[in-house]
Amino acid sequence: MAKRMTDTEKWKKQWFRKLEPKYKCFWFYLLDNCNLAGVWDVDFETAEFFIGSDLDVDSIKTSFSEQFFELDGGKRWFIVDFIKFQYNELSYECKPHLAVLRELEKLNLLSILFDKGYITLQDKDKDKDKDKDKDKRIEEKVKEFELELSLYKGQYPDEMLKAFFDYWSEPTKSGKQIRKDLEKTWDSKRRLNTWSRNNDKFNKGKQNGKQLSTGSYQSRLSYKPDLSNKDKRIEELKALGFD
Repeated sequence: MAKRMTDTEKWKKQWFRKLEPKYKCFWFYLLDNCNLAGVWDVDFETAEFFIGSDLDVDSIKTSFSEQFFELDGGKRWFIVDFIKFQYNELSYECKPHLAVLRELEKLNLLSILFDKGYITLQDKDKDKDKDKDKDKRIEEKVKEFELELSLYKGQYPDEMLKAFFDYWSEPTKSGKQIRKDLEKTWDSKRRLNTWSRNNDKFNKGKQNGKQLSTGSYQSRLSYKPDLSNKDKRIEELKALGFD
């Protein structure tokens, strides 16, 4: 079931206020039964059935003269303010708008409505400028962070500083921030100290691992099982029920 916004101010508008009740009802019917692009396939017989009253087409055309214009020789009506009210500014970058734009293109209405000012399209150049500004902000954040870390050169190994910078300067999915911006608190000096300590632990662990691995291998090579009590052990296992 489609849901659409409604204009609560319509009751104060003179053209609507002066309508007979059945024509006010017809206006609601029109807004609910036009397609997503604000186009209604003219069918007064069905409209009369749902409204429950006869409609005078000429009276409607006179009363609604500024609310629609005819298409295809009167077979369709386009509701003038529908798109602006429901979608505001149409954009090819907005997925819900794509179906509306395709429908308008199919009916060869897009350029006509745009020229008449009934619809507005979002300027793609504005979108590009927004993307450029976003990229610029990210570049500035990265440069500021890089400059800050340069103050610690000589205090920590260059390789460690580069790894620290590469990790914390990674852009987020939104493209508006870098990884370090997501932290609730940030102190570069303390973070570097922690990173350095973890590096030392990791490197020490690797060295110990190598020594342990070598020692274990040598001990396995020199291992000789004690077979002096073999017969005794076999007898004990048989007594426990093992064959």
